[in-house]
Amino acid sequence: FFPVDGEGEVNIIEPNWGLGVGALEIDELDQGGLVEDTVEDEPAFVESPIQIPDDTDVPATQLENKKKEQPPKKEEFVSPRREMDKKPGLASQVAAEIGPAINGIQESKTWSVLSSAGGSVGATVRKGWHSLLGLISKMLPDDQILDLPSWSLSMIAVLVPVVMVVFGSVFYIKRGRNQLYDDHLSQAKTLLTLASTQIDTPEYYQSISEAMDQITAARSYQQTEEVEELFSTLRLELDTLDRVTRLNYQPLFSRGLGADVTISKIVVTAWNDLYMLNADYGTVIWAQSNPDGYKIIDEFSCGPIDGHITVGPLVDIVALPTSQEDQATILGVDKNHTMIFCYADLTETPVIFEDISYTLGRGQAEAIAMSSSAPYNLYILDPEKRAIWIEYQSQNYHEGSEYFGAIDSPEMADAIELVTNGSELFILHNDGYVTKCVTERADADPLCTTPFDYSDTRPGSESGPFFAGANFDSFTIKGSPGMAVYMLDSEEQALYRFSTQLEFQEQFRPIDGIIDQPATAFTVTMSDRVFMAVDNQIYTAQLLP
Repeated sequence: FFPVDGEGEVNIIEPNWGLGVGALEIDELDQGGLVEDTVEDEPAFVESPIQIPDDTDVPATQLENKKKEQPPKKEEFVSPRREMDKKPGLASQVAAEIGPAINGIQESKTWSVLSSAGGSVGATVRKGWHSLLGLISKMLPDDQILDLPSWSLSMIAVLVPVVMVVFGSVFYIKRGRNQLYDDHLSQAKTLLTLASTQIDTPEYYQSISEAMDQITAARSYQQTEEVEELFSTLRLELDTLDRVTRLNYQPLFSRGLGADVTISKIVVTAWNDLYMLNADYGTVIWAQSNPDGYKIIDEFSCGPIDGHITVGPLVDIVALPTSQEDQATILGVDKNHTMIFCYADLTETPVIFEDISYTLGRGQAEAIAMSSSAPYNLYILDPEKRAIWIEYQSQNYHEGSEYFGAIDSPEMADAIELVTNGSELFILHNDGYVTKCVTERADADPLCTTPFDYSDTRPGSESGPFFAGANFDSFTIKGSPGMAVYMLDSEEQALYRFSTQLEFQEQFRPIDGIIDQPATAFTVTMSDRVFMAVDNQIYTAQLLP
């Protein structure tokens, strides 16, 4: 109805009944509305031949009578189909009926308007299509530009997908991070709402702790003002529940101790000087205290020495009491139990010695400890032989005995450190549990408990051989006044304070952003100042009373 060129027109084909039934055939109408009739064959009339004998003469009058007696002329037979074909078919009737209606529509004003509109739309579409083809042809490069070397085409084939994947991945990851941020933040708010209904119940701590985990996860994706505010609120609440005090650690040395320094032990003398064992070389570094801070004494030497008696790299050191006869400051030991005295007086030469009074074989020395109260005897940890060797102060640490004597020693294959106040001795094991041994008299055998349970009275916590939420790998004991055992979780740079019955009292953690690496050593002075080694730096802070 709407040809492209010119206005629309409709041609009406009218049937011509005078042309016969074959002039107009509309198969669709015939097939849809008629059932084809079966056309029967027309009957054939066969006349019997008249047989005239050859040898008989027939009179003429008889022949004439024969002619007169011929049967009457038969009536022409017309089949039903031929009879029907002489009448107009259904298709012809439909065409005859709709022809005038179509002529009326074509001559109407509405048809004229629609025809004009259709022509305009067709022209517009055709013009737009031609414009689009022209634009595409202008955008495509010519043959010379497309004539690229094979290596260029190969590079394009590789780079295009890579670039698309990179951009797609960046978009997907950014969108995914935003979604994860929203999910964790929503869960944290839900847990906070739940916690508000659980105050003064054991479930309160669990809800607050889980909310903190969700906020920490959300904070790893986005650090918005809302998340930071919730993080600070939750941390303050958890610090109160966990008995955490935040310490403002400060670095002790402006340039550190050097790239090849790993501090494994720190001891403090009565004059507040620091002696630090460098595990990389088994040597001792002396930091002298002065009004301006601490100064490294480069001339100080305390470590491996070859000679008549050779001392190897030191595995541990302790500070000697001020009552030491020869005024030695530091005692160190190597893995073979060979000991060395080192002096703050630089004119003094280090003294190397060993205890030759032992008749039993000894394994490698793992650690040493000095009693925090008199007598200041030395204790050497020997996990290989399941033994602890005592060197007596009264013998200037040249003679001693085996701590456990005739009793069976506890399991110590995984022991890593020991501390003692004289009557009580604590052994720290690799998994963080503790063996405690008590000696009622100087000449009595110790009574040991393995493991010795921690006591934790915080909400939601339980007492047992392991302390929930911490992995202790170093500890020390502070003498009177305020005797306490301090244990270090190096990964968290967290100090835990216990009584000598391992009753949890308090923990100390650094303020965020000061220390971001594991601690390797620490000590606590009699004045409650903590020194902590991290990487090649020493940090210090005052413990709050």
